[in-house]
Amino acid sequence: ISLLATIALASIATTIPTVHCFQPVAITRSSRTKQDDSIRHLSPNANDGVDNDGGTNNRRQFLSKVTTAAAVAAPFLLSASANAGIDVSGLRVEGGAPSNGVVAAQLKGLSSTDSGTAAARVREIQTGTVSAAERQRAAGVTAAQRPVLSEEELGSAAVYARVTRPPSINAIGLKINSRYAGAVDGLPVQFDFPTDWLQLDRANNGIQYVDQRNGNKLYVLKAPLPPDTNLATVPKSFFDDSIFDANGDVIRFGTVVGGHKTSKSTMIQSDPNAAYLHRRLQLNYETVSGNGVQTIERRGLADAYEIDGAAYMMFASANAVKFEKKDGAERATIDMIVDSFRIGQ
Repeated sequence: ISLLATIALASIATTIPTVHCFQPVAITRSSRTKQDDSIRHLSPNANDGVDNDGGTNNRRQFLSKVTTAAAVAAPFLLSASANAGIDVSGLRVEGGAPSNGVVAAQLKGLSSTDSGTAAARVREIQTGTVSAAERQRAAGVTAAQRPVLSEEELGSAAVYARVTRPPSINAIGLKINSRYAGAVDGLPVQFDFPTDWLQLDRANNGIQYVDQRNGNKLYVLKAPLPPDTNLATVPKSFFDDSIFDANGDVIRFGTVVGGHKTSKSTMIQSDPNAAYLHRRLQLNYETVSGNGVQTIERRGLADAYEIDGAAYMMFASANAVKFEKKDGAERATIDMIVDSFRIGQ
């Protein structure tokens, strides 16, 4: 395109006559007066009778040729200009974000046929949007639609203690906290938690709440105790292995955990004649970020009661740094949650 435009302009240049701003005027001595002896300043319109038809024709021919050349070169120049801003192959399309929809709407008005340009990019954006929607639907599959594991497959993995009675949730005190009162597996359950925490997995008959500001969570879980053990005699490693078992509900429904261990264990009620044995444990673990590279240190408290050969647990967790601040608000929240947990009473 650039070569053709150069040739067209060169052909025009060879036909343009030399145009002078001033035309020389032939003046004879006999026709001059005394006033004409002074220097005369001539303009293109002061021709003193000189025939200027030739100059006029030259200018007309020049304008005609310029107009013709511009008409010939216009398609090439417009084509180059139109294509200059259409190649958008560098734009991201994954995720189907609203901004991609805006880009798609803007590009629909541009015509293009080759790959990497407007039309192709619109198709890619539309495909990316569909793929994102499919991924979102797949991620929303409920527990009931996932494979149900048998007791043998579950082993000692901790799963949700299933809600068997709709709870009552009422604000308490200054309404900063709320009290949950309901039933799981036919057992009465009660605990307090911050009013602004969001409930998750309600459709799965599980109890899970999250603080959306920092990712702190609580679960009510159940794990069968190994044979010939009770809550007092089972090794403390049982609890982190159970809660973070790959078949357990904490892992199956979204949390990716790296290393873990139970760092502390305290028996609150160890009398075998008591109605329920009661144990408090601290768990240290790492969660893995979405890109699989970064790990985040977390701490959790598990408050466990033994009922019918199973450990029913309130598990509440927070960021490790916040948890270790004994007088910090997040640590106080975790302590409040597990201290308020009651089941079977």
